[in-house]
Amino acid sequence: MNRRDFDVKDGPLAVAALRAVLGQPAGAWAAWAALMAAGAALDLAARAAGVDIDGTRADAGFWAYQGLEALLTATASGWALALLLTGQAPRVRALAAFVVLLAAVELYWDGAAQVVPAAESGDGAPVAARYLALMAVMGLGVFVFARLMLWPIGRLTGSGGPSPAGSWARMEGQVWPYFSTAVLLTFPIFLENYLLFTTPAGDLGVEGTTPTLIKARLEATLETALMTGLGAAVWRRRQGVTSERLSDVFA
Repeated sequence: MNRRDFDVKDGPLAVAALRAVLGQPAGAWAAWAALMAAGAALDLAARAAGVDIDGTRADAGFWAYQGLEALLTATASGWALALLLTGQAPRVRALAAFVVLLAAVELYWDGAAQVVPAAESGDGAPVAARYLALMAVMGLGVFVFARLMLWPIGRLTGSGGPSPAGSWARMEGQVWPYFSTAVLLTFPIFLENYLLFTTPAGDLGVEGTTPTLIKARLEATLETALMTGLGAAVWRRRQGVTSERLSDVFA
């Protein structure tokens, strides 16, 4: 893909992200297909083993499942992102470093979700307090991840990109555009899920059924591809800023 296809400095970030996703090389699409197949197999195997993959019962089996899912997701994302940004497969060490960092982020989101109980306890005040705590924990995670996101991407591409401090500086003022674009890109999936689980279509929308698990895995893969495209667009827009001093970055 030509860089100008998704590196539009003054255009909407969502458009740049979509262009990045739609213009991925064949190897990236193969990574998403592999993630879809491996993820669905993991889901079905976990269900057969009695693992509560929805997290209602966050036991050892649940966390083992989440760990494997995080590794699969991070590997596919890293492979596709490297192909998109460099046109080449990532080096093993670079990919491993990216996978470890991104998997840690994935597990952070999974842990944050456990702040809120799966079912209402009947005690409104504690539940409300947990939801407020969830918002705080998720908000903190979004802020920190967005400010540091250039660091693992730089490691992945082998470009000797910014250090954590450099990424933090270069992403000053970019958290809200990143977050709002992520919400915009994934909102159609959220809306479709809400409507379907409100009014199931046959087995689709019925929790725990095979069609619902496969559909959820397809949507999770799509979300990961969209977020990878968004990461590529942000990297393209911020990588040209070479200084790690705030006064130079935004002069």
